Amino acid sequence: MSVQTGSQALDSILDGGLPEGRTVLVTGGPGTGKSTLAMQFLAEGLASGEDCLYVSTEQTFDELADAF
Repeated sequence: MSVQTGSQALDSILDGGLPEGRTVLVTGGPGTGKSTLAMQFLAEGLASGEDCLYVSTEQTFDELADAF
């Protein structure tokens, strides 16, 4: 079973989304959309009634609030 990412295009490429119950590592250089993907994924989870947590070691709360 798959978990939707919040991006219809990515879900289509991934044949429905990310594998449920699995750990997924997202890597890439600065500005490649890793944080945006994470926030889309969290928004999708919240919309589905899931509990969500976002941890950042590089951004302050205010920076995150401004970005999202």
